[in-house]
Amino acid sequence: MLIDVLKRISAETGYHSVQKRDTILSYMEQAANEMHELLECTKMYREVTLVVPPNKVVTLPSFIGELRGMRMHTNELPFDVNSIAQPRYVSTTLAHKFKNWRDLGESAIQTSMTQASIINITCLGHEAVPITVKITGPTNISSYIEEDVVINPSDTLLSTQNVFTDIQTISSDDDRQFNIQFSEQVDGTVLAILNNNQVKTRYKWIDVSLIFWTLDTVDGGSLIDVLYKLPRTKLRNDADSFFAGEDYDEAWYSMSMYHYYRNIQNRLADAQTMRQAALTMLMAAKESSESGIVKKVQFGRNKFYGLFRKYRYFPGSVTNVDHNVQT
Repeated sequence: MLIDVLKRISAETGYHSVQKRDTILSYMEQAANEMHELLECTKMYREVTLVVPPNKVVTLPSFIGELRGMRMHTNELPFDVNSIAQPRYVSTTLAHKFKNWRDLGESAIQTSMTQASIINITCLGHEAVPITVKITGPTNISSYIEEDVVINPSDTLLSTQNVFTDIQTISSDDDRQFNIQFSEQVDGTVLAILNNNQVKTRYKWIDVSLIFWTLDTVDGGSLIDVLYKLPRTKLRNDADSFFAGEDYDEAWYSMSMYHYYRNIQNRLADAQTMRQAALTMLMAAKESSESGIVKKVQFGRNKFYGLFRKYRYFPGSVTNVDHNVQT
């Protein structure tokens, strides 16, 4: 847990665990973020079933991180997720319409703004201290602007001074106890929710192709199983754990000490030693937790030798008509 690693760092560095808590947490946050980028393990993966309509641009929930696998729930067929350029900009339209997802990147809001509007900010609870929320994006009179909104403990509903036409970022570095909701003042459409364990809002946009999808709901939606990696969140409470669990506490401690030593003059060698220890413990913890998992290697069909002819034709194809088949 966080408190266990924090106490070890406090004893090693001489920082008081209470008075210098924020300083120690800054090292631990840097370490956790770096480990999150380096580590790919089953304990950081989660799966969820979503109802997704075909031939639409959909927004995945904010708790879903980077995608690692998708499949149709009903007929258990997996499918691919492509980049924003493929196959739409490198292949025919028909190939784009066939079963696939296209990753359109990330956005600060979960739905597009249809018109310029003031942004309403709803506090879902009263904070103990004032916090600052930053909203950036184009407005009706400027191409880009950043507006700071200070939320006092007594505030429940605030509004921006600017009329935004789009939102590019919504962020807050302050420690918060409650979520914050952002919506259009014009029609009340909810644009985003900034969770109290997140620094900024983040939604992944996906372009869903037209065919072939199972019809699992009355409105034509499909049940899609999504395998994803846990996104980064703020680790602040004593009971918080690293994203992959307590098995990686030793690596978390070593990586935190690396970030502590690298800022001290003439301690570069110690920093490199701690980083190497962190990487070693990452590999050891991963191998220990996944040693009992059945892992199989799948091989594709041999393109040179096989029981059947290399070039096959199918009923209705051109080769079936003119018999233009290579031997």
